[in-house]
Amino acid sequence: MRTTTTAILSLLWLVSLVTSRSLVDTLKKDDRFTELIHHLNRTQLLRDLERFDTGTVFAPVNEAFNKDDDDHLSRAALLYHVLPSAVTTQDFYDGQLLGTSYHRQKLKVTKQKKNQWAVGNNDAKIIDADVKTDNGVIQVIDSVLKPLDDLTQTLLHDNDLQEFGNLIERSKLDRELKRVNGFTVFATQGVLDGLPDDVKDYLDHSAVDLAKVLGHQIHAGPIYSYDLEFGKKEYSTLQGEPIIVEVNKNNEITVNGAKVIRHDILASNGVIHLVEKPILPKHRGFLEMDVRKTLISMNASKFVGMLEDYGLHSYLESKAPQTILAPTNDVLKDDEHDHSRGAIVSWLKYHIINDKYTKDNLSDGQLLQTQSSHHLGDHMHQRLPIHIIDKDTIQFGGSGISDCPRLVDNSIVYPLSRPLAMPRSALGQLPLDLDLSTFVASLYASKASDMVDSAEGITLLAPTNKAFQQLGLVTKHLLQAPKKLADVIGFQTLTDIFYYNDKDQHCGMTLSKEKRCFNTSIIDQPNTLVSNGVIHKVHRLALPCSLEITHRNLLDVAGTNTFYERLVRQDKDVLDKDKSYILIAPTDAAMARAKEFVLEIHLVPIDKEDEKRILDTEDDVTLNTAYEGVSVVFTRDSVRVGQTEAEIVDWGKTTRGGGGGVVVVNQVLPRPSRQGLAWWQVMLIALAVLAGAALLGAVIYFGYRWWKQRREGYITLDQEQ
Repeated sequence: MRTTTTAILSLLWLVSLVTSRSLVDTLKKDDRFTELIHHLNRTQLLRDLERFDTGTVFAPVNEAFNKDDDDHLSRAALLYHVLPSAVTTQDFYDGQLLGTSYHRQKLKVTKQKKNQWAVGNNDAKIIDADVKTDNGVIQVIDSVLKPLDDLTQTLLHDNDLQEFGNLIERSKLDRELKRVNGFTVFATQGVLDGLPDDVKDYLDHSAVDLAKVLGHQIHAGPIYSYDLEFGKKEYSTLQGEPIIVEVNKNNEITVNGAKVIRHDILASNGVIHLVEKPILPKHRGFLEMDVRKTLISMNASKFVGMLEDYGLHSYLESKAPQTILAPTNDVLKDDEHDHSRGAIVSWLKYHIINDKYTKDNLSDGQLLQTQSSHHLGDHMHQRLPIHIIDKDTIQFGGSGISDCPRLVDNSIVYPLSRPLAMPRSALGQLPLDLDLSTFVASLYASKASDMVDSAEGITLLAPTNKAFQQLGLVTKHLLQAPKKLADVIGFQTLTDIFYYNDKDQHCGMTLSKEKRCFNTSIIDQPNTLVSNGVIHKVHRLALPCSLEITHRNLLDVAGTNTFYERLVRQDKDVLDKDKSYILIAPTDAAMARAKEFVLEIHLVPIDKEDEKRILDTEDDVTLNTAYEGVSVVFTRDSVRVGQTEAEIVDWGKTTRGGGGGVVVVNQVLPRPSRQGLAWWQVMLIALAVLAGAALLGAVIYFGYRWWKQRREGYITLDQEQ
């Protein structure tokens, strides 16, 4: 009996062995799954599957595989098709999340229509449901399940979530969302709606604070809809301020009062829920606009970075009135750093104006005081000129503004279309004006260029070429006397800054150590800014009082050597003593042509009143010469003695004694005895001769008639007798 029982049990055991069908056996025996078996073998997953006590396999049919799947279908991707428990479609419900054998990965179930189920993020349809085996269930699907993307990629690839994903990338949170595990994102469309425009602009350019705003919608842990219970629950966020998630009696989920309109959007390292409106943090002190944030909002973050890098962050925190001129990122070049630290600091401070200037406070030609003082000394600041083209077009220096200015705290910020250029050096600026070429030549000829270039805080009165021409022989002498010329250049350079529209008196010490005052009426072109001060273009060249210009100096450069030799030979003392004379000096060619030369006629003693009459009147001026009884008439272009008029070729003033100078003429003035009569004298003589001749003729005529009448009278008496 016992033997019979044992035999029956052994037979039943053998039968069970023959008729058992595991998950692996079922898959192997079904021709629809040859491709799946191939990939399970390739990834060595088939042996692991044989050891499963129970499970569910979502088995793609052969047609679901592509020929390229051998290259990218990994073991992890295949594990995503396997559940560690047996689940039939009778257990399914719409939106259900199934835990897979792939670490922490969920598989979402979707009910598409009656009795039609789909799984995965690519909606693989179940075409043969609930194929049961001894150790589990096979669900036959028409597509290979795609492993989930990470949170960042899921956001970017979903149309509803793409805007939020773009902001995640801009905030640099995408890197964190790629490496974390089990995070929950409450995504919204129009994340920044409700914020002021300037704050939105700021967040467009500030990854740090944008990350704080977005971090308020991220929880460091998984929150699936099926985990939520009725009522409210507080969850922490990356930003720090908690959010309130609530499930109401209608099983609706809200986050801070905003309804969740899509839930359980799965990612490989977390889950996403779409909320219908923004859920901004209540405490937004980190978004309060200040100068730094305003600059960043205007796309000037590079400028902000430079201010911070070069120790000028105090201007970003200042509460004092100021105007900031900010080059935007797209016009600020990287080579702005390719200068010395001092030069860059000075250039940055040139963009910061003392006091706050709105458009209504600006006027054409206005000079705004900047914070830059490089090359100007400790107590002076560089100026920035304003050019107003029309009511809507304002230029700071040569830079326009690219957008509307913004007010913040006690500051106003103008975005610039290009960075400001610091004023050139004086030696770099002067040659740009051809009308100053003589002055530029004088700077280098006198070796005063270094003196002017190295001086700090100067006003340079730059004479025009015409101003030099007006000095005549003096200019020629100075160009041959470098030391004197250097003194003259120094006298044009005041050691203080005087702008054209300053109300204070324009007086100060010069580089020649003499005090000078000047009237703005001599200025032709004012306020050319240079690195160490300001240049005014003037039409008059002033000479220092200490400058000595003698007759000898002027004659040396006048081209009147013959006259000079005659003057010395005749031992005239006008060359070296403090006497005031005008020397009328004929050119060498004129002296060569002359048959006779009288020196005294060419020497004209004058006093200050005479000099003033010559300089300040357009009328002819008559002065006595050293030759007794002979005077000369000075006009603007000539010198006249009697009927002889000599053209003035050149002239120059001396600085010794009471005045005087040298007048160069093109011919010698003649001796008085050989002077001809004036035309009116000739006329008088002619008239006198004619009148005398007429009177004599009348006497003869009437005398003759009288005599004849007497004679004829006597004859008549005789006849009567």
